Amino acid sequence: MATIRPATVEDGAVLDFTAVDRIRGELRAIYLAPERWGTGLGRLLHDTAVTALRDAGHREATLWVLDTNERAQRFYAAAGWVPDGAKKSDTMPGEDVLLSETRYRVDLVSE
Repeated sequence: MATIRPATVEDGAVLDFTAVDRIRGELRAIYLAPERWGTGLGRLLHDTAVTALRDAGHREATLWVLDTNERAQRFYAAAGWVPDGAKKSDTMPGEDVLLSETRYRVDLVSE
């Protein structure tokens, strides 16, 4: 996994970062602190990640979103990502919390 945009840290708190897997063509993580939501930074992080995947030669990309994260689902849908039917479930290490995720996919050629 490669960090595309190094973490922004202020007063010891991580405010944002982006990571992709250039080999698998996967957007692995976008994190933006809640106080930065709605500022356009999320879109910048997303676009930077997509550009990195495209530059790595991928024609499409994937990402996984928690089924309970409706905000992220709306964000990715607005950016052209669509669920491709793949699902997975896992438990958090050391806990009995079940995490269900849906895979999203985007065409990097026509975007």
